[in-house]
This record gives sequence, structure tokens and C-alpha cells, in this order.
Amino acid sequence: MPSDDCDLWLKQFAQDFTWEPQLTSRVRREFDKEAATQYSNTLCEWKKKWKKGETPKGINEKVYEGLQEYWAQSKTKETATQKSKNQNSNRGGKGRATHNSGSTSHYTRGKQLTKRDGVAPDHLTLMEDTHTNKKTKQIQDPLAKEVIENSRKRMEEFRLSQPSADGNGSPTPIPAEMINQFVLEETPQTKGRIFGLGNVAKRLRTSSSPIYDR
Repeated sequence: MPSDDCDLWLKQFAQDFTWEPQLTSRVRREFDKEAATQYSNTLCEWKKKWKKGETPKGINEKVYEGLQEYWAQSKTKETATQKSKNQNSNRGGKGRATHNSGSTSHYTRGKQLTKRDGVAPDHLTLMEDTHTNKKTKQIQDPLAKEVIENSRKRMEEFRLSQPSADGNGSPTPIPAEMINQFVLEETPQTKGRIFGLGNVAKRLRTSSSPIYDR
């Protein structure tokens, strides 16, 4: 969602609704998520009409011309086809991939957890957070569940192999770097893409600085 447009929409929204000043940042986060969803859905509907040879009602003529040029590009078609293929992949009987972070990217969610907890989440924490249904508290995606369970087994095996942290039977703390490695080793990778970490995986490969900025 273009930030300038989102700023304009929020100003219009604020003309009809009011809230306590301390809630502004929360209102903005929720508004941005809803705006992104509506924006995506609108573009989807426009594209459907374009495919039928129809013109959406109320759309700016120049905007529509630009969208038609974009949709007609061979690269755009290839990307759409690949995304559709990925989304509908059966993944060896495990069905379509699902997560529960809505329109929030994995990187953004990682930043939110960093701000909340005061420390960057390890990969296991992030994967559990983004794949756990907030109502049922269950992990819906079979592959994510498998990765999480196997990673936790690795962690337990490591703890059992180590002496007590204080000599009184307290479990040995496991460094976040080691937890991350367990998750990466248990996670399937397809053509360099790491399942379950979204755009965080890209930053792992391209950035030498901390993944999340507080």
C-alpha cells in the first residue's frame, strides 16, 4: 500500500473518528493492516474485470492504463503464475501453506516481538508466533508443526547432553544462535527459499547486521 495514499486515507478517517492520543500508534497499525487488505482486494477485483474485458467503475483512467500495462507484461504473468503454483502446492501431501500473521510480514512481526520482549526472537519463537491460530492456539500448517516439533526435540536432546546450569538440576540455557541453527536444519528449502520465515529468510542471506531494528 503506497505510504502517501495511506497517510491521506488516515487523515480522512480521522475526520470522522476520534481516539485517545496514546492510542494513535495502535490505531495506525490496525488501519495500515486493514488498508493493505482492502487495497489488495480492490486490485484483485480490478484485475478480474480486466481479464473479462470490463472497466471497473470509478477508477482513474490513467491509473487503469498503468495497471493494464503492468498486468500485460510477461514478467508479471510469470510471477503471478509462480505465486499461484506455490500457494496451491500440495507439499507432499501437507496441503497449502498457511500462516496466522495476516497481512503483517514476518520481518515486521519480528520487529514487534523485539520491541515487546526487548530481545530479537529466535527463529523458533517467530515461526510459532506466525503459525499459531490465535483462537485455537493450535499450529494449523502441518509442515510448520513438523519443523517446530523436530526443533524442540533437538533442543531437548541438547539439554539432556549438558550438565546442569547451576548444579541443582536447572536446564541449560540454549543460545538463540543454536536454536536458529536447529530450525534451519529442520526446515525444508526449495530453490534457496526457507520455509516458514518469510522475508526474514532473505535478510538472513543479504544482511550482516542484526535482522531486526528496534
